Amino acid sequence: MKRYIYLLLSVFSLGFLFSGCDNDDDDVRNGNISVIGVSSDSDKKYISVEDDKTLQLEAFIMPKNKTSKITYSLTGTKSGTIEITSDGLITPLVKTPAEGDIPSPLGVDTIILTLDSDPSIFVKYPVRVYSHIKLVTSITLQPAGQFPEIKMGKTFNLSQYVTINPTNATEKGVTYTSSDESIATVDASGLITAKAVGEVTITIKTIDVRSGNVSAECKVVVKDDVINYVDLDRTGWSVTTSHPYVSDATVVGTPESLIDNGVGSTGKETCLSLYRPGKGNIPETDIVYFIIDMGSEKEFEYFRIRHRQDNTLQRLRVWGVSFYGSNNGSTFTEIAKNIVIPGAKEDASALESGNIAIPKSKYRYLKMTYDDYEYPSNSGTLQIAEFNLGKIVIE
Repeated sequence: MKRYIYLLLSVFSLGFLFSGCDNDDDDVRNGNISVIGVSSDSDKKYISVEDDKTLQLEAFIMPKNKTSKITYSLTGTKSGTIEITSDGLITPLVKTPAEGDIPSPLGVDTIILTLDSDPSIFVKYPVRVYSHIKLVTSITLQPAGQFPEIKMGKTFNLSQYVTINPTNATEKGVTYTSSDESIATVDASGLITAKAVGEVTITIKTIDVRSGNVSAECKVVVKDDVINYVDLDRTGWSVTTSHPYVSDATVVGTPESLIDNGVGSTGKETCLSLYRPGKGNIPETDIVYFIIDMGSEKEFEYFRIRHRQDNTLQRLRVWGVSFYGSNNGSTFTEIAKNIVIPGAKEDASALESGNIAIPKSKYRYLKMTYDDYEYPSNSGTLQIAEFNLGKIVIE
């Protein structure tokens, strides 16, 4: 099957000469023959093809008034890596070995493209054949799967938090093993069953032996009682703000950006963005806040803030906040004042606050005021990417 690759190509100037004609260098004489799909590695240009595919080359001549046919052929010392037809169809001859290490590349041959009407105009490229097999390079665990706490007698599906890298790896199968099956067992699908109170390590390892010892570990704690933080479902919630929403070339969205858990139609992350007092015609004495209408009374006892992901500027963040609750939307009762958001001020890389406890409350409306933030002259807005409320469930 013919395969066409459309990538940026290398163009060589008229009369440009290369010294040397070894099997891993280009050589052009007295003209321009350019090939679509040329790659570059450490300043050397080459053509690559996988061992289970064919590749139809496409070339053109500059200047355009040179209309002669181009002939393709092998040149130099031939290794038996490929064969090529006179019209540029490359067929790999070497294949991935059935076992053992996989060379990269599997082999190299050099081709020459010659202008039929003037053989002094030509170009050479090494052709590298690579294995079609993509080896596993690493296994990563999402945060929720790194240190799970499981109540004795309960189960935990670890596999949903396992990612095989690269995503196009040929063999994605893994095995799971427990360091102590008296504390917790794990089956072939990654389902952990808690047996007794204690700590155990679950090892996830690729079954692709050619990838080597690629593995990851999960530290499991089995408890009599487990504390779970359960975020409230934000579907149907609405948000109003003390002052108009601010958007610009970077920040997009609406007040509901606070609870949309995503990016906008432009592909940019959405944020709740409001001018701070003293900016955007807002008096310095004003209080900036938002109010969430949850539609009905909800019980909650923690909150979590995620800062804007594509910057590391503390000056765009809120550091201290206060909370108030209401069931009629107009009369608010204090829930908690002057709460410090960990890391927002000190650590530019801290993107999410973690779950921050507040007094257990039950309200339909939640109001959060912006109490503490930086005042640099070049910063006008305060931005929050996501806001969550939740309750604690003890199993």
